[in-house]
Amino acid sequence: MEREKMEEFVGKLWSNPALEKATLLKKENQILGFLKENSAVLQQAFAQPNFFPGKSYDEAVRLFLTVLTDKIQLNLLPIIEQVVESTVQSSILQAFQKEKFVSLDKTKFKEFILAHTRTKTLRDPYVLVLESISHSFYEKYIPIILKRRKVIYNELVRRDRLTLDPTLIPTYLSLCSLFRPLFWHKFPRGSGSNKQMINLAAGMRDPKVYESILKDLEALIHDEIGWVPDKVLHVGLESCLNFTERPEISTGARLITIMTNRAAEYEPNQKVDKGAETPDKSWFNINRRTAKYYGYDVHFLEELYQIAGEEGW
Repeated sequence: MEREKMEEFVGKLWSNPALEKATLLKKENQILGFLKENSAVLQQAFAQPNFFPGKSYDEAVRLFLTVLTDKIQLNLLPIIEQVVESTVQSSILQAFQKEKFVSLDKTKFKEFILAHTRTKTLRDPYVLVLESISHSFYEKYIPIILKRRKVIYNELVRRDRLTLDPTLIPTYLSLCSLFRPLFWHKFPRGSGSNKQMINLAAGMRDPKVYESILKDLEALIHDEIGWVPDKVLHVGLESCLNFTERPEISTGARLITIMTNRAAEYEPNQKVDKGAETPDKSWFNINRRTAKYYGYDVHFLEELYQIAGEEGW
């Protein structure tokens, strides 16, 4: 009964007309903001007989967050299924397969992603990655990048020595990006009294520590979802590193960083005022000015800015 009441309460917040066009992440954050800003009023309301008189406010909030998370996951599930089905392609895995005989398990991968979206720390980066794929950022830009044969092409094909069929490159980058959120995934490391929860973010400033943690994370991922090509995994995780501080990171990682952060501010069907810059062009323009601060490759932003202008994006 208490859960049904909370589901009804959260459902009303979720269905607020003001949030109808909001992205999943913005909708969640707006609802969490409502919870925080109205805590005094809600504390009194939840104590009323028609709500949760037998629960403390902390208990009611925990139920609220559980129900909200379930609601978000229900919306994420079809997106996860569609994205994994479209990105986990045997043609890409085979291109990096040498003497490995265990393939990436799609079903386990879907379950793995869904399970990790229960925590806010991983849910936010997963939502942005899923949205960058769902909104076809790689499919829009990569074919034009390859046709232009300029800075990004040279870095992607020549520096990274990416020999994939060009038509597979957008899907390859999408697949790599699905491992980006695991940069913040905390997992047990060590044994006995030395065991501690750690993530790659903890070693980002020290290349040796980073590589050591990465090996343990690789083993964990292979155990849970099957074989993932090192290049695919590493490119996704590297996308969380700051290019200004770590200029050796791959081209794919630099592109994923930009596209994922673009997705954070993307608004589908956004209206453009007459004479104003188009949404993508505006975003790339603003961020090329602050590229060093955010760790972006400014040369990539400049080329993407040019493409967005040429294509009216």
